[in-house]
Amino acid sequence: MVSERTEAVPTIHWSTVLSGSFVALGCWLFLLVLGSAIGGGTIGMWTAIYTLVAPVLALFLGGLVAARTLGSRTNGVLHGLVIWGFSMAIGLFFLAMPAAALLQMRSLELPHGYSWAIAGAILCSLIASVLGCTAVSRRATAFAGERREVRT
Repeated sequence: MVSERTEAVPTIHWSTVLSGSFVALGCWLFLLVLGSAIGGGTIGMWTAIYTLVAPVLALFLGGLVAARTLGSRTNGVLHGLVIWGFSMAIGLFFLAMPAAALLQMRSLELPHGYSWAIAGAILCSLIASVLGCTAVSRRATAFAGERREVRT
């Protein structure tokens, strides 16, 4: 007798990944421009703060949007990871490269330890993206479970 073992293969819904990534990138760009406007365009401590906080907030919002469009159909952690990776790759190209060119053009040096802060912001944005995707997915799963209990 052969027993067949079936495992649920996680699937990625690319429409969800794209919607979450576009929202994250749009929020990221908006927060960077807003921070620059508030700071008056000068590079200083305020620049360091908003460049570190912006990706964390933006990717959390992108994760929330993705989880909302996803519902409870699949794994939110997987989607959060893919959204983070996709947003970081696109964000590096469209946001970080022009900023680095601007810094070189003005021949400015970043404050000591800023590279560690950027690494921390990237790690925190990964955590925020996953938390954003799982927060709504858990709520949707719990809500679906409550609806099933009411029907029986």
